[in-house]
Amino acid sequence: MAPHAACNVLPLSLCLAVLGLTPAPLHSTMAHMENEMTFGEFVANLPLLDWYYDMTDDHQAYLRGSRQIQSYRELAESKGGEWVEAFEKESKKWTI
Repeated sequence: MAPHAACNVLPLSLCLAVLGLTPAPLHSTMAHMENEMTFGEFVANLPLLDWYYDMTDDHQAYLRGSRQIQSYRELAESKGGEWVEAFEKESKKWTI
């Protein structure tokens, strides 16, 4: 599939919608994440997070993105080791 021009300027969720794709569901609660998310799921979900949440003008999108990143950071820190490494590696990819 050829990249769509909108993917250069839209958040990932909107880009996927333009392409007619659905991202893997992101787990919404920390308890659910800690008890049920595998390392593979964690790594697969990292690119789907809203890493640019702090660039939005929409306060609700900002809050949602901030909570999402914080939840994944806390999960990585609670699991330690490769989880922290994976989170930090993905985080660096999205740094401007």
